[in-house]
Amino acid sequence: PWASLVKERGDGEEGAGERRGTRDTPFGPLTEHDVPVDIIVTPTRIIRVSDPLPKPSGVYWDLLSPQKLAQIKVLRELKKKLEEELGEELPSGPEEVLPPIAE
Repeated sequence: PWASLVKERGDGEEGAGERRGTRDTPFGPLTEHDVPVDIIVTPTRIIRVSDPLPKPSGVYWDLLSPQKLAQIKVLRELKKKLEEELGEELPSGPEEVLPPIAE
């Protein structure tokens, strides 16, 4: 089924990691806030996704935890601006413990 998702251009044999479907990843299935790719470039190939999945239509505030929001300045500023314009508080996602950040 994944073969129908990509159109390839390049030389050489296919590597096992170069022909994975876009719906599942090594980390689990794509979720509604993940941004699927339209093109995959490896050292030997350019792979274009022939049937790309839809992109998210905006910020899913109800999925964005306060901890993640605290780490992304542009989203904090956008949320604050939207809340001021709307005159109401936007939803927040569930609390979570984030992994440590590499220094």
